Amino acid sequence: MHTHPDTRPSHRASPSLSDSTLRCQTVRIGTRRTSLRLEPEMWDALETMTRLTGRSLAEVMTEIDLYRQQSSLTSAVRVVILKFFRAAAGDSASPPSHWLDMAIRPPRVAVPGRKRA
Repeated sequence: MHTHPDTRPSHRASPSLSDSTLRCQTVRIGTRRTSLRLEPEMWDALETMTRLTGRSLAEVMTEIDLYRQQSSLTSAVRVVILKFFRAAAGDSASPPSHWLDMAIRPPRVAVPGRKRA
């Protein structure tokens, strides 16, 4: 009888938390501090966003937390990073602060029968 080797990953093959590629950093959101675990590339992207917009990491995190629609802050941060760089790629004429505003704030939805001021 011909047998094939088991190619499924073993439980030992999965990385432990200490081997994780995620980097944990404490961030300020308003008046509180919390820790956030992201990939180093995500931290680099956040640094680029703050540098380009002139906003501090605390300001960006506070705004993301205020407007987030995702259940976790980590997920919301990743979505904002993606939206920021998509906006940058599609609208090079606008200032970076506009890209960040587009990435963080939900789009305005017109309410039928309501006039905009």
